[in-house]
Order: sequence, then structure tokens, then C-alpha cells
Amino acid sequence: MKLLKLIIQNMPHFKEELDIDFIAKQRVAEDDKGKLYRVFSNVYINPAISFIGINASGKTTILKAISLAINLLNNESINNIDSKDIMIDLPEGEDINITSYFYDKMSVYKLQTLISKKINTLDDSVKFVITDEKLWEKESEKVKTKKGLFAHLPSSNRFQVAHSIAGVRAPVNRFTAHFTPCSA
Repeated sequence: MKLLKLIIQNMPHFKEELDIDFIAKQRVAEDDKGKLYRVFSNVYINPAISFIGINASGKTTILKAISLAINLLNNESINNIDSKDIMIDLPEGEDINITSYFYDKMSVYKLQTLISKKINTLDDSVKFVITDEKLWEKESEKVKTKKGLFAHLPSSNRFQVAHSIAGVRAPVNRFTAHFTPCSA
């Protein structure tokens, strides 16, 4: 599985939406193809990305957000993920929206996960709960351009909802059912 793009909305410590794109945007010259990882067709990702900024500018928080998303994709229990501490300041009743785009087994997936914080009134312990999760799938051979790679919003006919749950965590990395994307 290769993570292609990550969008996080309503994350504490970020004033705006966090949008990290791991694919190489420009055309890849023949000389540079050996330095990049080919995912499929003309889609390449960089083997290394750097975050540069002054002290306390959010570099570590961004890495924790990426770690959280990757651990969720690997079906780790949300309350056992070390980097979950970046969500501790989430007000109760609000949701964090994590949208992950990834490639696996000849398909591009979009996974949208809503996370909320619950506080136990007996002992004031904090638990995070996945309140909703949806998975869309599109065959990679239907992707003709890099721009079309992420053009799979829920309202689009290009991507079919493959999986939707509320309040239950399903093993995304072991998701074996095959769904045919809607034709566009």
C-alpha cells in the first residue's frame, strides 16, 4: 500500500486544513525516474519529503498526523496509537475528518474517517471513537491524468462507495471484497 495524499480537517493545533500530497506533480524526466517510486502509469511518489520551519512551527505535529493516518490504515486501534495525543485538545462533540488516498492492488482508494473524543464521566478518561468511515475504490487503469487521480468526491460518479460503517472499525488493509467503480 502506498499513501498518495492526506487531508485532515478540524485537527487541533492546525488553523486550516492540512493537505499533504506525496505524488510528484511535475512531469518526470527520464533521468529522474530512477530517483522516484513509480506507483502506476505516470504517477510517481518521492521516496523522501522534508518539512522545514522554525522551532515550534508544527513540523513534529505534521509527522504525528501522518503517523496517525498510517496507523489507522494499518488497522491499529485508535486508542493504542502513540500519536493520538495530537487530538487531545479536540472539543467534545466535534469531529476530526481524515481523508486518505492510497494505492493498493491496482486500485486507488479514498478512505474518509471521522473521529470524535469521548470523556468518561466516572474517571475523566479520554477515548477516541471512529464515528463514521467510508471507503471508495477506483481501478487505477481508469485514472488517465494526475488531476483525475483525486477526482473522486462522494458526489462524483467516478468513485463508488465500496464500504461504509458507523461506529465500527473494519480492517481496511484486509478489505478483500471487490467493487466495480461507476463508469464516468
